[in-house]
Amino acid sequence: MRSLPILLALSISAPAAAQISGYGGVSTPSPTPIGGQLRQIERRIDRGRDNDQLSRREGRRLEREARQIERLRQRYSHGGLSEGERRELQARIDYLRDAVAIQRTRRPRT
Repeated sequence: MRSLPILLALSISAPAAAQISGYGGVSTPSPTPIGGQLRQIERRIDRGRDNDQLSRREGRRLEREARQIERLRQRYSHGGLSEGERRELQARIDYLRDAVAIQRTRRPRT
């Protein structure tokens, strides 16, 4: 029975703490590293095509995916990114980064 007041206090304070930390809500608009990560990936795509590590077709596909992520980032950024939006964008960027690395390590077909 002594733990009931403690649990009640924790359940009341948890939502307030979550709002302060930005968890679950909309974060304040600020520059995110997401745009920088996309630019870095786009440079890797360009280098891969220049070095014949990526075919034109693969390069176009990867660039198209990068543009889609950028458009989504811009749409989400109005009013600030929520934690869920930031996680979705980061997951897409991670997938794209891995796809570029995999495609660049494959031998070019002649």
